[in-house]
Amino acid sequence: MPVDPILFATIAVALAASVLMGMFLRPSARRNRKWRSVSRREVCNVRGGTLAKIVGRVLPFGEGLTAPISARSCVYYRIEISRVQTGAEILRDESNAAFLVADHTGRAMVRPPGHFAILRDVNMKSGPVTQGGPLIDAFLAMHGLEKSDSLRYMEVAIPVDETIAVIGQVERAGAETTAIFITRPEFPLLITDETDILRG
Repeated sequence: MPVDPILFATIAVALAASVLMGMFLRPSARRNRKWRSVSRREVCNVRGGTLAKIVGRVLPFGEGLTAPISARSCVYYRIEISRVQTGAEILRDESNAAFLVADHTGRAMVRPPGHFAILRDVNMKSGPVTQGGPLIDAFLAMHGLEKSDSLRYMEVAIPVDETIAVIGQVERAGAETTAIFITRPEFPLLITDETDILRG
């Protein structure tokens, strides 16, 4: 029995609309729209109990970190080792530290331990582990792995002195800083160097 082309097209459009609506309404999509709707503020104008977005330069608060593969001075890094053929992740190493974001009006403290997301890292490092540089040998050995063409790595970091945007809930104004950002499961911090958000 031949299929009515109009009926087939109607069903296809309905299915596509259903998928798109599901993507639009899912929690992560709603959260991303909320993130992007937050207005940028100077640090001196951020107040406790509000949702705020600031843009500034990353400064360490106390002792910072060193990314194991790139040796970048940073306040956060995440390294993933995966298989080239399947993409299966076999190792994840992640570390973070409290840091400051400074603009020309003041400094805000960010306390990453908890729930946060990095939307983008322009300076992300990735590729086959055989091209990861001299430090990757020690990193792999520390985790009981050997260098192989079958493995690839990805290193995401928040380097010191990079300009980033932080969007999230402000807990209060502090004595050492103008504001303190906190993380919550229902609305994690967004940390990004995406150009559109930096300019917005």
